This record gives sequence, structure tokens and C-alpha cells, in this order.
Amino acid sequence: MSQLNLGLSEKDRERIKNTDFIFHSAASVRFNDNIRFIVNTNIRGTRDLLLLAQEMTSLKAFVYISTAYSQCVYSKIEEKFYMPPIKTEDIIKLTEILSEDQLDLITPKLLGNWPNTYAYSKAICEDTIRQYSNGIPTCIVRPSIVISTEKEPIAGWINI
Repeated sequence: MSQLNLGLSEKDRERIKNTDFIFHSAASVRFNDNIRFIVNTNIRGTRDLLLLAQEMTSLKAFVYISTAYSQCVYSKIEEKFYMPPIKTEDIIKLTEILSEDQLDLITPKLLGNWPNTYAYSKAICEDTIRQYSNGIPTCIVRPSIVISTEKEPIAGWINI
């Protein structure tokens, strides 16, 4: 997810062109990742996956796995889109032009009331979904946690 164009070759992109469903649960889930890494992995990766999804002529649904904590700055969370703390393209551009030291310096200001870079990135990603889904049947799921299986097909199975 952190590589430009998702690290896919043109051959790979062509091979997956007839995909029917995308379940996007890939993300860095570490709360203390620096802003550049979390933006490149979670936000830019999500945007690039949605741009790839637009090339998929058979796509029936795009399911984005967010988190119950994406909008934790609000006392009541509804099933709706919220204004992001910053626009997708603006945060990507910041990470492209600022140095690591500059980003570290402004990260607390960027986060505002969000408790960590993970929740902050997920709030922005939800708006990325809104912006880039362009006619793709899409939904956002906000589970409190995603873990491996208990028993089936084998205990702890995660298919990596």
C-alpha cells in the first residue's frame, strides 16, 4: 500500500482488471507511525486503490474497512460522511514537500483532537472514499477491531 501505484506493474493491473469485489482492509494500524509513513500507506494507498478500481469494468462493490475510532473527536458518531481534518490531496502534498523534521514539528497541529496518526489517517481515508469512489458501489465499515480467525480454517489463520 505504501508504494507508488500500489507497487503493481502494468501486467498486474491488466490481470486484475476483471475483479468483482474489493475488500480494502490493508493499512498500517500502529498508533505512533510518523505522518509521512501513515499518509503514504493508509491515505495515498487508499486513493491509488480507488483509482485502480475505476479501471475495473466488472466491479460490483468496494468495501472499505475503517475503524470505529475514525471519528473519535465527536461525542456521537453517525452513519454519515464527516468533514476530514484535512483534504486528501493536501496531506499527500505536505508529505511530498516537507522534510521529516518539518513534518514532525507540525504533526501535533495536524492531529488536532485526534489521539494518534492512525485515527487521523482513517478519518481522512473515509473522505478519500467519498471523493474517489465516483460511481463505484461503495461502503465503509467501522469495526472496533479486526483480528484473525479463532478456529476456521485453522486457528489464527490470516492468509498472508
